[in-house]
Amino acid sequence: MPSVEELRAEVRRLLATVGDLSDPRLKRESAGKAVVLAQLAETIERIKVNPEILRTTIARCRALLTDATSDETLTKIVEEVLADAETLWAARAAGSDGTQQTR
Repeated sequence: MPSVEELRAEVRRLLATVGDLSDPRLKRESAGKAVVLAQLAETIERIKVNPEILRTTIARCRALLTDATSDETLTKIVEEVLADAETLWAARAAGSDGTQQTR
């Protein structure tokens, strides 16, 4: 999974290029991708503080993947975040992280 810093760097890069684009569709797509990546970065940051947010993270990632997206990079990042969140969730459910998951 990309780090929070890597995601934020990509958001900054995307936002810097939006102003240089003349095609409104490309501007919307780039800005939309930046928003999704920024949200994922914030979610990853919050998981460190509150592991209970995992359930919401998993649902959000699944929803993002069901939305039609032609951006392979974004899809790959969301799939990685989803896989990591599901692994953490399974570990919590099994109690392997020292805490027992409550539903």
